[in-house]
Amino acid sequence: MNDAVAISALRYAYRGPSAFSLEVADFAIAAGERVLLVGPSGCGKSTLLNLICGTATPDRGRVEVLGEDLTAMSGSRRDAFRARNLGVIFQQFNLLPYLSVIDNVLLPARLAGESGAATVERAQALLAELGLAESLWRQKGAELSAGQQQRVAAARAFLLRPGLVVADEPTSALDADRRDAFLALMMAQARETGAALLVVSHDAALHDQFDRTVAVADIAAKQKVTI
Repeated sequence: MNDAVAISALRYAYRGPSAFSLEVADFAIAAGERVLLVGPSGCGKSTLLNLICGTATPDRGRVEVLGEDLTAMSGSRRDAFRARNLGVIFQQFNLLPYLSVIDNVLLPARLAGESGAATVERAQALLAELGLAESLWRQKGAELSAGQQQRVAAARAFLLRPGLVVADEPTSALDADRRDAFLALMMAQARETGAALLVVSHDAALHDQFDRTVAVADIAAKQKVTI
């Protein structure tokens, strides 16, 4: 079985107000593995996540996700691949404020051309499993609390049973009890679908809930770029 993620000889340079380069010689996540990626602010966690999601492309090297080489794809192919095969939970959840809860969850299916009654039923089932009351399903995303938005984002990420789910600081705004409850829900969904899970966090208290903890400093060299 292919790894969920396989990175080799990667180099990415960002040239802007805080120019830096990120290099990763070799990094892999096995199919179904649950990995916590840790490191201080500014170490390159979110950049590495963007490279794995295909929202950024390296200057050199190879990024394979679920057996597909993202670096060989056009931008439109990467977008279509991400919509169909990856679940992404953003730090700020990124719900569309004018769409209802159910329409926010169904967005990946519509982008992937997979709408239908069975998909709607799965969206509803996920919302129920994640503890979001049916009375909220027609409310606008902007009308929800942060905790409710978080559950909607998780339902959206798992809708199409992706092979890989990535989450960028998904629990940063939660207290310890709510953090642990949300992680338990996310882990349960990953086990049910067989998805690999990559969670980016600065919270060292999460270590015991993952198969492996990886420090960015151990796999990547991050340096200032001279312009």
